Amino acid sequence: MASLASTPASITIGNYGRGGDYRFNGSIDEVVIYNRSLGSDEVYNLWAYENLLDRIGLSTRAYRFSVLVNNSQSYWKNQSLPVETISNELVKVNFTELGYGAKIPSVAVYEANGSRVGYEINGNIVTFRTAISANSAKNFTVYFDDDSTFPDQTQSITGVDNLSEVMEPVQPVQIIQNRKMGALENANYTRIKNSTGLPRDFGIRMNDVDASSSVLSFGPPVPPSGNVISFRRFALYQNATGAVRKARITIQVW
Repeated sequence: MASLASTPASITIGNYGRGGDYRFNGSIDEVVIYNRSLGSDEVYNLWAYENLLDRIGLSTRAYRFSVLVNNSQSYWKNQSLPVETISNELVKVNFTELGYGAKIPSVAVYEANGSRVGYEINGNIVTFRTAISANSAKNFTVYFDDDSTFPDQTQSITGVDNLSEVMEPVQPVQIIQNRKMGALENANYTRIKNSTGLPRDFGIRMNDVDASSSVLSFGPPVPPSGNVISFRRFALYQNATGAVRKARITIQVW
């Protein structure tokens, strides 16, 4: 089979583009050209999520960094102004300058007490707002990833930009993506088991630690009796809105 270049030139059987320098070597026994759509079953059997796995791979990498907002004299952009309480200080994060291919709708901003902060999206810039007393400081934690599918959650943010914020270096963090949780929940258990080569039945259960609610359940129910091996660990996960929350994961094998 010959390799054809991606050009608009016409193709004829025996040579390419009718040029002498592009003649195929060897002989042509038979040529068959197909032009048809693949059926849904064919697409599923060839490219379904559960058919391409060699491991379940729920855990993936996201990113996290801290932002320090300090309302003391040295952080004021206009040094001639007196330090005073600010009720609506704007904090802007330019993800282009960070040098990461962030999916902006995946951004989640948290105050030190764990409260989530709303923000406005303008291109690759995320802006949020905070109130801060004179001669005090606040820390925010920002999460993002590079391959999520969340919709924009932008809102209108207004305020003043009096302070120069300090952003700590970006660090990778292990997280369980909402996208992968959804793919696993919608996958066929038998195909997952076969493609990953697992010799025994298993179940994966995830519960939100703070809400005490189930967020993922995959695999058949645990048998009422028998030799069941159970593992448990804690991890961070994304919920359906991109919020980063704590989960308790239980894996049982029998």
